[in-house]
Amino acid sequence: GTDGGLSISNDQGATWTTKTTVQGLANNQVNGISHSESTLYIATTNGLSLSTDGGTTFTTKTTANGLASNNTHTVYADGTNVYVGTDNGFSVSTNGGTSFTTLRVVDGLLDNNVTSVWGNGNEVFMANDVGLNYSTNNGTSIAGSKTTADGLASNTATVVMGSGNTVYVGSDEGLSVSTNNGATFSTETTTNGIGDNAINTIFLSGSTLYLGTEGGLSYKE
Repeated sequence: GTDGGLSISNDQGATWTTKTTVQGLANNQVNGISHSESTLYIATTNGLSLSTDGGTTFTTKTTANGLASNNTHTVYADGTNVYVGTDNGFSVSTNGGTSFTTLRVVDGLLDNNVTSVWGNGNEVFMANDVGLNYSTNNGTSIAGSKTTADGLASNTATVVMGSGNTVYVGSDEGLSVSTNNGATFSTETTTNGIGDNAINTIFLSGSTLYLGTEGGLSYKE
């Protein structure tokens, strides 16, 4: 995902093709990508684009389909459940993105600006500018929240990712790690070898954890 569209490689990064609004992408500013079954979900600043043919063609979902906002920051898909973070709330689809319902501050969100989403079974975690929210029923409702009072490094949560019962939360003050499904957190910072405390993205590959930071790429096996 780039500022100039969606770039796709079919040869492990040796060559690339780029899809833009010309091919039907909602906007060339791509903020997040997720994949489930045969559908590719692309979060843009002008809606959520879907492709069922590997990025050849796209359809777009907007507020007309129930999205909280067309400015979508992040998307996470798990089967037919699709979770979308926007600048005006958290949207959930249970039918592969056909339609959405939305949760906002009035429903228990700490903040409507949802920057990152990750799901683990029935549990869904939502990072935002005031902390971390979680749902225990596939995003139907908000079950609670986590902040610095629960061990988060900062309430400005930029990204959330995990594997099993381990949850990683990146922020502007380091990486918060929970090994009990978000009940409690410990923090790792530059003193633990991270390139910078400002963490923009998290990626897991097997047992290796990669962090994209303001000071470079950090990883731990």
